Amino acid sequence: MAKKFKTSRVSVREVDRGVEEVGLLVIRRGADGGAFIAEPDHNSVQRSLLLLLQLGRTSHQELTEARLLIEPPIARLAARRAGPEEIARLKTLLERQEAALARKGHFRGHSLRFHRAVAECARNLPLLTLMNSLADLTLEIVTVIDTPRPVKQGI
Repeated sequence: MAKKFKTSRVSVREVDRGVEEVGLLVIRRGADGGAFIAEPDHNSVQRSLLLLLQLGRTSHQELTEARLLIEPPIARLAARRAGPEEIARLKTLLERQEAALARKGHFRGHSLRFHRAVAECARNLPLLTLMNSLADLTLEIVTVIDTPRPVKQGI
């Protein structure tokens, strides 16, 4: 590739590493090593979508609008497709969230796990990928604006 594109081998290695980072290549070392095309998986798409949303400086308002538009249809699909084990898992996640709320603990992690689990129940890979990307970005934004210290009363 270095000869074909008239560049250095170091440049080709850096490009390979970047493509490996997004999940499109697998680099193996050793006698049988080299750069190989990775098995396609949705995690690389999810990371790319998350990066795109981060670079676009997605606001909390835009993120909320997107979630309000896509989560109800995901929930409808999940209600139709979820099996007994999945429903039990959703119930457990809700109970954990309620317990965290009751002890005034951090409940957002439980809430996001619940939303991700609902998306899994929908059994629709594009919607799951989108939901997980939005959940990751939500977690990132909420972590920045979250106030872990108690707010003083009467101010």
